[in-house]
Amino acid sequence: MLGSSKNAGAAVDEAQILKELHQRIEQQSLPVAVRDEMEAQLVDLDSYMGTSALTGLQARTNRANIWGGVMASPFLIYMLFLVFNRFTDKLGLHLGGTALLNRFNAFLLDSWWLLVLWLVVMGGLFLYYYGLKRKTEQARKMLIDAFYARTSSFGGV
Repeated sequence: MLGSSKNAGAAVDEAQILKELHQRIEQQSLPVAVRDEMEAQLVDLDSYMGTSALTGLQARTNRANIWGGVMASPFLIYMLFLVFNRFTDKLGLHLGGTALLNRFNAFLLDSWWLLVLWLVVMGGLFLYYYGLKRKTEQARKMLIDAFYARTSSFGGV
């Protein structure tokens, strides 16, 4: 429940910040397009401010997210096959999936180092992704603060 209220509060804060950004852009006739989404607006502001820190971090975060999906796909395929096998066994179809699962499980036990390597890579990717998310949040705040500082010299809102 607390997480939901925290997310709602963050959404309200983000909407307020976006509204203030729009007001500054429109009042000062800046050459920045007014966007309805915060991420798109910040990319335009990043370009206007002459930096690419936020855009670069977002690209790295997207790549890490894609690699996380690629690395998680073997586990997803295994779980889907396991569920499918259980479902067919309950229906009495016995398609021979149990023997295949037993062989694969025996392979994993024999090659435990492969599983450990996969877990280490997934853990590293997880930590890298969340580190990038934290850096992206910091870059967002710094970009907004820099934009406010630059536009306040023109006469504040």
